[in-house]
Amino acid sequence: MCEICDLALDPDDVDAGLVTFRPDDASIEWHRRADAEPGFVGHPPDMGWFCGDHVAAAREAALTRSFVDGVRHVEAHARFVDVTTLAFADPDGVAQTTAIPPRSSDGVRRILHDHRSELESALGPPAATLRSSTSFRLDGEHDRSVAHSTAGPCDLFDRVEYRRDGAELVAWLVELRVEQRGSVLAVVRIAPFDRLQTWIADERLRSWVESLAATLSTSPPDLLDPGPDLVGVDLGSGRLGASDGFDLTWVEWDVAAVDVHELARHLHAALADLFAARQLDAPPLLVTTTERTWSPMDGAEPPYCPFTDTTVSAATAGDGTAVSLQVVTNHWNDDDVSGATVSLTIEGHVSVAAFGSNDGGRSITTLRLYRPTSSAVVGVIDRLVDNAAAR
Repeated sequence: MCEICDLALDPDDVDAGLVTFRPDDASIEWHRRADAEPGFVGHPPDMGWFCGDHVAAAREAALTRSFVDGVRHVEAHARFVDVTTLAFADPDGVAQTTAIPPRSSDGVRRILHDHRSELESALGPPAATLRSSTSFRLDGEHDRSVAHSTAGPCDLFDRVEYRRDGAELVAWLVELRVEQRGSVLAVVRIAPFDRLQTWIADERLRSWVESLAATLSTSPPDLLDPGPDLVGVDLGSGRLGASDGFDLTWVEWDVAAVDVHELARHLHAALADLFAARQLDAPPLLVTTTERTWSPMDGAEPPYCPFTDTTVSAATAGDGTAVSLQVVTNHWNDDDVSGATVSLTIEGHVSVAAFGSNDGGRSITTLRLYRPTSSAVVGVIDRLVDNAAAR
């Protein structure tokens, strides 16, 4: 079984392979015992099997990393694939596979969430309810969240692990587990390969799995139709972005760390092109106002406490179209900026928001154009991002 994606390996698969990593304390002790104790058995902790998709990366990682560190490194950089197969095993051990429309891990997670109430109904009314959710960083490229609840006499555990795909966190491992007094009754699990594994040990759950399978097999695939406003549109360096509900709600660009006020000037300069792209009359002359809001804390009072500066440039065009360009900078003090945002709204036509990284400062690193929009507006924003990068 592959250490990365849990894919069952065929002994005749020439693309898969066993990889030996650099020794660490645990593997050194294991090999010492294996040499010193006759009859000692076990699996060497510095070795692991990898499928054809992951063996090359594992061999490269093994040159400089221990097994645990190497597997974590390969997980973080492995390719993301769509789920295209549903595998189901029932209590009698009968297994079957069904092709399903391509789905992202986040899409599968959403469908599992939608079927949660059916699962709880199949298990009976909750004897007690306990819901807890934790989210914590494993390292710079991993996040994990776990939620626990009860239904009838059973415990339900939702688990999601995320990996970074560039700047994006992508659901990587999705698992829903049902347990009763420590015994596992059902597991639905997607790991980073194209198969959703479903296993049950309780007949009460068969109808739930069948309903889940029907939804996966018949509902539309994820993210294949971006909507009529973006079909065939050249996004330039932008990419489609989605909300928590996984609706495609914006086009997103990475911005080359431009000062928030500099980006605001680029957005202001693009007003004429944006009005033309939406076939509107000339944009109005904007009137600018600035306000500082103090935030007393920990006994500190103005002018020695954090504050927020908000600059709004706004006006209404001759055809009644309202325009607003807003810059917000949050300050610990005059020299320490904790974050910055800039937004542009052409009422009913264009909505743009841009923000920086979690590291704070005045720099903007991400820009979003919200839908509905048009190819002409996408083109204007794409040129604006290029111009800001070339400043």
